[in-house]
Amino acid sequence: MTWTRLLVGYALALTVALLVLLDYYNIPSRWMERLRPTEVQTPVARPVASYATVKRALIAHYHTRSARIVMLGDSHIDHLSWWEFLGRNDVVNRGVGGDESLDVLRRLDQVLALSPCLCVLMVGINDLQHERPPSLVAARIGEIVARLRRHGVHVLLVSVLPVGLTFKRHPVWVNLGVATLNRSLRALADTPGVDYMDLTKELAPDGFMPAQRTLRDGLHFTADVYLVWRQRLQAYLARWEASGGCRRAHH
Repeated sequence: MTWTRLLVGYALALTVALLVLLDYYNIPSRWMERLRPTEVQTPVARPVASYATVKRALIAHYHTRSARIVMLGDSHIDHLSWWEFLGRNDVVNRGVGGDESLDVLRRLDQVLALSPCLCVLMVGINDLQHERPPSLVAARIGEIVARLRRHGVHVLLVSVLPVGLTFKRHPVWVNLGVATLNRSLRALADTPGVDYMDLTKELAPDGFMPAQRTLRDGLHFTADVYLVWRQRLQAYLARWEASGGCRRAHH
């Protein structure tokens, strides 16, 4: 009888200990999770086109047939109504959010069809955040500039502005690429008919866009940035027109 009681006592103690361990490591819940029937996921239809794809397609149906000045580039251009912002009706916006330099190069015929006198170009930050080498981006922008110049279009290259520290994709490496690319853009401005506007020195002197000048994504600009850009651009346009400007007839 004594041995029987001892064995029962040991069995009860082991059972309690085992239950404590199972509860501590949450093992029953894990087992139940494995035994739970797998839920059937209803397929979700994916969008068939991106914003950029739709925007590029729509530009082909715009009614504007000619323009003296074309603002060309990515979302930094796309986000603004430039003719209203600059207070002049001879400006059109051909920015497309998400565009890389190759995208701009591929749709350049739409720009040339407008017979512009001046093209203001800012592009390259999307290339760099997608890890395109700065040398490749500079070469593609060089192709854009060369094609515009062959059609007699004056080009104003605007420096690519760096990202802020809140940018999610390696801001340090992206901004090193920005600095390298801007040096190449400045060199392109040695070509006749090409000018360079350095916004970086004034807006991001430390090599990063300050937090108060970007949205939370660290990429897109606040109004203050565009106000500085407008001031610089209006001064440039005044000098450009004083030196001869546009001699083409536009309707």
